[in-house]
Amino acid sequence: MTAAQQLPFGLTDAELPKVEIMYAFYSAKTGAGKQELTIAGDGKVTLLMTKTAGDPPVTRTGHLDPKIVVSLLGFLSDQGFLGFADEYPAKGDPHARRMLKLVTPRQTKTVALDEPGFPAFEMVAGAVQFAAGIALPEALNHRFFPNL
Repeated sequence: MTAAQQLPFGLTDAELPKVEIMYAFYSAKTGAGKQELTIAGDGKVTLLMTKTAGDPPVTRTGHLDPKIVVSLLGFLSDQGFLGFADEYPAKGDPHARRMLKLVTPRQTKTVALDEPGFPAFEMVAGAVQFAAGIALPEALNHRFFPNL
């Protein structure tokens, strides 16, 4: 990055590699596995999935240009991600929960959604998944994850 360009969320160039964006799916069923897509500030993309809680994880890793990560962070900022409610619960017992999480050196923000219906969450989740798909095309269209 150049000194003239300001990074989203007040980040510095030195802090960017410590940033993490995660989009995940967790089933409410006891013993169910997890599906996690993580993008690090240095551009590392990791897909992690387990079918059941005790299974060893299946992972894929790839790499994005960090400029794409900065653009993604800018989109999260533009959507007001830090102002999202922490939870958007469904009426009744949810069968699953999707989560978005942003970790920076100064803060962590986690947002959980039980059912579709919050457009800004869906736009951010879609952008995270699309960015991951640039590095790992299997991140898209349920090629790796059955639920993301």
